[in-house]
Amino acid sequence: MRKRHLIRFEELVDQNRRDLLNDEEALTQIDDKLYERAQKKDRLEKKRKRFQ
Repeated sequence: MRKRHLIRFEELVDQNRRDLLNDEEALTQIDDKLYERAQKKDRLEKKRKRFQ
């Protein structure tokens, strides 16, 4: 990528991050998704321990 494209991309990422941090609904959805992933990982680890 050219330097000017990289700068523009970084600006967009920063703007999206700021918008996301101000959006309560989006933060809730992210939190829910992280919780689901943690639960899934825990279930898989328990299955592995059971079969060892």
